[in-house]
Amino acid sequence: MTNQEILASLQDLAEKDGKYREFIARVVKDETVDYLGVRVPDLRKLVREIAQGDWREFLINNTWRTHEEKMLTMMLPKYIRPKLVASELFSYFDEVLPHLSSWAQTDTLATKYTQIQASQTESYRVILDYIISDEPWTVRFGLILLQENFLNDEFIDGVLILVKNIETGEYYIKMAAAWLLATAAIKYRDKVEWALDNVDAEIAKFARQKMRDSRRVS
Repeated sequence: MTNQEILASLQDLAEKDGKYREFIARVVKDETVDYLGVRVPDLRKLVREIAQGDWREFLINNTWRTHEEKMLTMMLPKYIRPKLVASELFSYFDEVLPHLSSWAQTDTLATKYTQIQASQTESYRVILDYIISDEPWTVRFGLILLQENFLNDEFIDGVLILVKNIETGEYYIKMAAAWLLATAAIKYRDKVEWALDNVDAEIAKFARQKMRDSRRVS
């Protein structure tokens, strides 16, 4: 599919009454993009078609103007076959990270990847660079990658130290750190309690609230 065909498909899939477009704009709160109003299941169907074709052309010619184009881009690496090897996956990340502009895009890209889990030591070193980035969305991306792929016996102590050392005024980074801690508490409650006594006070507050709300944390 050409990018013109993809944009035409997005226009066809958009909710015609505009209510969903208004809803998603209100939830995502990204004022740097336009919203067409395409629902996520429809985006997933379209991204499968893109992945089966010349997906590199889609990246090269991406206008980055709409929420939906960005979401397709962040969904894409999960659908590419054959799977990208870890080095290719991180190259993909490096190409698209400068275009992140919302929590929705960031959280879609930051998910479980078998490629990362198969090469955790090397991947962890790369993700450290995301955590120390000056770009808030890149930092959030790194934190969620850690949450999704590194909450295990080998890496939990290092992950919690990274979170303990986060100093930021960015709400979306603090919420990602809190989400990570609350998720880690499911398996590592004692270690997380130590971290909560040492992290930024607002991160600790958000994390404790998430832990109280979660039925998975005892």
